[in-house]
Amino acid sequence: MRTLSILICGSDTPAMNRMAEVLSDEGVEVATSTRPVDCLNSNENGWDFLLVDLDGLDSFLRSLLPAISHHFPHLPVVGVSTKSSSTGDPNLNHGLKLDAFLDRLPRAEDLIVSSPQVAAKYLCDTKPLG
Repeated sequence: MRTLSILICGSDTPAMNRMAEVLSDEGVEVATSTRPVDCLNSNENGWDFLLVDLDGLDSFLRSLLPAISHHFPHLPVVGVSTKSSSTGDPNLNHGLKLDAFLDRLPRAEDLIVSSPQVAAKYLCDTKPLG
């Protein structure tokens, strides 16, 4: 069975570690980084998702995201905000182009369902042979 692979970026290391722990407990391969470009370039198999901790997003990371979208156009970018003050359209609030937005800690099944291209790849790899 194929393992889902996720990179979490942000500036709030404890928050990223909480997200990573939840996803790791579900059997997801997770890495966290305050320098996502380095991780994206070094991952040979490719990440299935880039999770962006919107609550811990500093100006440096915010400035990197358009470049990431340009260089990795097929990588789904999911914004995550668990603070109650986050309201409205996250794309407008943060000036980011997101493929999805979650207002809670992510679960692997939520991510797979939110992205048809990842769902198709994951389901294809998990179908029994014969």
